[in-house]
Amino acid sequence: MTLLERFHDYCVRSGLSEEGLFLVKSPVRDIFTGYTYRETALSRSGLAVLLAGALMSTSALAAALVQTATIKDLQTVGSTTKKQKHQQYDLIIDTTSNEYVCRSKLGGTVKPTQFVVGSTVEFKQNGQNGEVKNSAGNNIKCGIVRVAALSSPQ
Repeated sequence: MTLLERFHDYCVRSGLSEEGLFLVKSPVRDIFTGYTYRETALSRSGLAVLLAGALMSTSALAAALVQTATIKDLQTVGSTTKKQKHQQYDLIIDTTSNEYVCRSKLGGTVKPTQFVVGSTVEFKQNGQNGEVKNSAGNNIKCGIVRVAALSSPQ
């Protein structure tokens, strides 16, 4: 039985006219499924709505707070193991309004000599995540574990 004959048999069995219908063959089994052009247009419009929503959510996520800050301290956290060979670090970052403790990501490589205590850095805050970038362009992605408001001098 040829493909065209099978297509005709499918249309007869399902009560569909052959006009405006196309078949999709299953890659796993020898089964055909019929779709009308209208059904695909509806699925395309649904896909367009989904993509528009995704673009809006990424634009909302892109609204990260970027500040100039100073590295107040850099400390090691925990210890390394056979499985976990990279050391984690806590960076204490001073901005104009807050002090942040930002812990480097587990498994990330950090070179502590690139982040000198007292140096000025760019601190990007996005919810619970942070990113510290020094003047040489090196950066550390980290999770914010503590925020303290800086008290004004009396």
